[in-house]
Amino acid sequence: MDNKKYKKIVVGLHIGHDRSTSIIQNGKLIGFLAEERIDRIKHSPSTQLPLNSMYKLLKYLNINLEEVFYFAVSYAFVNIESIIELLKDELMIELNRNDIIVEGISHHLAHAYSTFYTSPFNKSMILVADGAGDIVNDKIEAESLYIADKNKIKLVEQRLQDIPSSYAERKTFYKLPYIIPQDYHKQISLARKYEQITYLLGFKWGQSGKTMGLAPYGNDIIKLDKKFVKDTTIDLTINDILKEIDQLIKDNNSSYTIFIDKNKKHIAKSIQNILEKIVIEYIENLYNIYKIGNLCLAGGLFLNCVLNHKILKNTKIQNIHIIPSSGDDGQSIGAAFYLYKKYFGNIINKKSISPFLGLSYSNTFILETLKEYKMKYEFLTDSELIKEITSLLEKGFVLGLLRGRSEMGPRALGHRSILASPKEYYTREHLNRYVKHRETFRPFAPIVTADEQFKYFDLEAESPYMLYTANIKAKYRVKLGAIAHIDGSSRVEAISKEEDSFLFNLLKEFKNISSFPMLLNTSFNLAGEPIIESPSDAIRTFLKSNIDFLVLENYIIKKDYCNEIS
Repeated sequence: MDNKKYKKIVVGLHIGHDRSTSIIQNGKLIGFLAEERIDRIKHSPSTQLPLNSMYKLLKYLNINLEEVFYFAVSYAFVNIESIIELLKDELMIELNRNDIIVEGISHHLAHAYSTFYTSPFNKSMILVADGAGDIVNDKIEAESLYIADKNKIKLVEQRLQDIPSSYAERKTFYKLPYIIPQDYHKQISLARKYEQITYLLGFKWGQSGKTMGLAPYGNDIIKLDKKFVKDTTIDLTINDILKEIDQLIKDNNSSYTIFIDKNKKHIAKSIQNILEKIVIEYIENLYNIYKIGNLCLAGGLFLNCVLNHKILKNTKIQNIHIIPSSGDDGQSIGAAFYLYKKYFGNIINKKSISPFLGLSYSNTFILETLKEYKMKYEFLTDSELIKEITSLLEKGFVLGLLRGRSEMGPRALGHRSILASPKEYYTREHLNRYVKHRETFRPFAPIVTADEQFKYFDLEAESPYMLYTANIKAKYRVKLGAIAHIDGSSRVEAISKEEDSFLFNLLKEFKNISSFPMLLNTSFNLAGEPIIESPSDAIRTFLKSNIDFLVLENYIIKKDYCNEIS
């Protein structure tokens, strides 16, 4: 028997920003790990293979490298076919092997595979939209539509954008007076346009979420006459929206800098509204042509959870699936699925995937780490721990939590989280100012039991991965001040008992003492850092922050004042 076929293991690797490793065995995704969780560099941008995450994940899953023959690689802003032999050489040298199969997968196709083969659908439209995909005929992928029918994925529509003359973070990309005239009418992707305005507001690369969070504070001040959507394509250029902002500055007889600073929230609101209108009209057109009610979404654009929920509310689409790692970290998942299907055929399509596919740590390992850091600790059973945690949270303390396998995607889903009571507005202020050290306009998300998500939130569908922003029902908004954004909305994560019994029981116990089966949930990291991965990461963050107590599996560590007050 051919050993290569017998093992049926494929390793997916993504290079660029948000590098990651994924592993598929026997048609099932069994492991995912972002490189940033290991190298501790946010987004882990590099042209190197993500070897740290690859080695860590294989070791955790007890897979010997000698058992792996198939490696799928994705990149961005390249022609993958032209560089795959170089990447293959790098990997063969690294592994000291010449018997491996290494293939490249184009950027948007990897996104498409990542979301469809983690969905419950047999047939679906797949819309991929991100800042920039791979190079195609001297242009770059912008948005791509695929039709998936069982085990076939076919590209049916694709919009390409022009290669810009300037790096994204330079003024020649996002301030109209600096942009060269020959760039004005170059096509730009939807996500790139949102990123462009994000830079204009003074935020940096990877901070489009700040624009989304700021938008509800403002009013739409940009009026547009242009029709951006034309049947199954979009006409969006580099100077669109920028020229309207430039005209507003002139009409107000204001300096550029003063106007932008004064109107940040209004510009953020305007770009959010424009994005929503374009995407909703575009998807409606696609539905009217293809008549498919299922939609899979992938690409960084669909980390915009306000947009995602409005697609559900305002189009004829009946069902949406978005992979938690819809950004470039999810590329390795799609690459691995693509290569597995090519060589082994059928892929196991479950009702839903678990987002918890990273690393976990035993109580024995944690105890050794606690002793190394000379920490005071207490070991509790799960039931004892749940009662102790809920008691401290109800008193207003803030928890850092590490339990189980780490989650995929850029948002903590309860395994590497900071948790707090959802009730008091000042908790939100405290977390932003003194724990996370970030802007005070940034909102916080709730984690709620799946069986009660619709009781508290005006959701159009279940929200398991914190990818939908919905309104808190009016009668609960004041009572849930810590998780209510300025517009009364909240980015929801709903957890079921089947997904994680500990978290589910924790929320149920919190309801017993507080009336609400939910907690405030934010990522376990400080500003500018990746989400923590290991017990050592957790302890270091705990020691240099205003987190009050820490739970590592069954060990609880408290700051001294917690014991005094409790």
